Amino acid sequence: MKNLAKIPIICFVFFVMIQTFYAQAKKKALAPKEPTTFIEKIFKTNLDDATLLLDEELSEIGVVFKKVEDEKDYIYDQELKKTDTINSIFKHLITDNSYRFTLIGDKNNVVIGFSLSNYPANDDLLSKIVQKLGIKNWSLVETKGERSLYKKGKLFASINSGEYFSCEIFVPVVLLASQPVDSLTLRSSFAENRNFATELMNKMGYKLLSAKKRAVYNKTDTPAYDFISYYQTLYYNQGTEVTIMMDENKKNIITISNPNAIIFSSIKTKLTDNTWNQKYTNSVYNTTYFRKNNRMMSIAPSLNQIQLYSIAAVNDNESKLVYGSLLYLYELEEIYSGFTFEDRIAYMNDHFAVSDVYDTPTFIIKKKGATIRYIFYDDKTSKEYAGLKYSVDNDNPAIADLYYQNVIENFPSLTSQNFALTIGKNKLPHRTQFYDKTIYTANVLSEQAKESAQLLADQRAAAEQKQRDILREQEKARRNAELTNTINQTTNELLKLLQK
Repeated sequence: MKNLAKIPIICFVFFVMIQTFYAQAKKKALAPKEPTTFIEKIFKTNLDDATLLLDEELSEIGVVFKKVEDEKDYIYDQELKKTDTINSIFKHLITDNSYRFTLIGDKNNVVIGFSLSNYPANDDLLSKIVQKLGIKNWSLVETKGERSLYKKGKLFASINSGEYFSCEIFVPVVLLASQPVDSLTLRSSFAENRNFATELMNKMGYKLLSAKKRAVYNKTDTPAYDFISYYQTLYYNQGTEVTIMMDENKKNIITISNPNAIIFSSIKTKLTDNTWNQKYTNSVYNTTYFRKNNRMMSIAPSLNQIQLYSIAAVNDNESKLVYGSLLYLYELEEIYSGFTFEDRIAYMNDHFAVSDVYDTPTFIIKKKGATIRYIFYDDKTSKEYAGLKYSVDNDNPAIADLYYQNVIENFPSLTSQNFALTIGKNKLPHRTQFYDKTIYTANVLSEQAKESAQLLADQRAAAEQKQRDILREQEKARRNAELTNTINQTTNELLKLLQK
């Protein structure tokens, strides 16, 4: 009987629960659906339709596109040779007022990424564009300094709102769990370097917020679409970003950056200990280099950036020859200008194979079918030879033109001279010498002034000599006249005496 008495109570509770669930379901059904933002619409279409949509929507707030550039990159094989598989397709939309919009599509033209950059930031129009995109209505993941991270659905957005404004929107990738990597070598793969970086950040207590897809950077102005680098950006909490990059030499660099000086200092303290040996400092960006076994770390507080990478053993000239980088002209200039002569040679010894062809310290690489030597000069040599800074010897003039001669006009402080070298044992046939333009020009003008002064002196001496010759001839004529006159007078006097 007691159990039967409980039946009405149970039915009542059950009835109340049903009513509650019904009310909640009704409330949820009647709740307004969150509107789709403009940028989300772009990710639901293809590149061509997205371009038209972008133009249509942004023209309403005064954005006028003046130029469209198409670009693509490819998947590369293990030897970094281009395959026929497209990695990404890019459509760059450019305005007259420094705005650059980029739509990124996959091999099927489906939009998978969007970016916007502007420098210097145009606040009036920029605020309208950001409002139009609708990102600020997304869920805020984190704001730290000038960087804000937003998320909505499957999309992730990173906005840097400094003087250089940038906005990137993408579909994050999931980093697969892997075995921790405790150490790296020159031959470590891109994935191993990424795993090492994630393990390192975990040990320092940082949380991974999002990761971009690995991207490819290749040349678009050559038929071969020559590989330049792989790179991938990982976003961590407290405004920290980690980028893994692998260049054409298969050299991997892990870059950790944070614009906040306090957090950057904390990262630096966690990474460095007394097992790292401080090597040298480059004054261009105040970058200090440390070495630990076959690993290098550079710390640049002015850039809020730390880089980690592997190098060859001190006496491993063979590996240095293979992994030494082909230096661009700006890198040569930074090495020369930022280091003392002794530190410059120490830096090159750590990163490049040594060549003993000349008495002056010389470093060698073999890249792109060419043998190239770098020679840096000391201050004494620079003073003696009209501001000579460094030379590049090579056996392939096309490489020299591409990397050095064709770009020297972008370096107003430099000038260069080309020479053909006498071919001998281990000698390369072509040399480009680079000079401090101010010293070189002053030296040329000085030499021209000396030559002009010498020419004037020679001309003056010639004129004076000519004048002396004239005077000598005049004196000779005078003396001859006087002699003739004396002879005539004597002759006349003799004739008079004979006549008597």
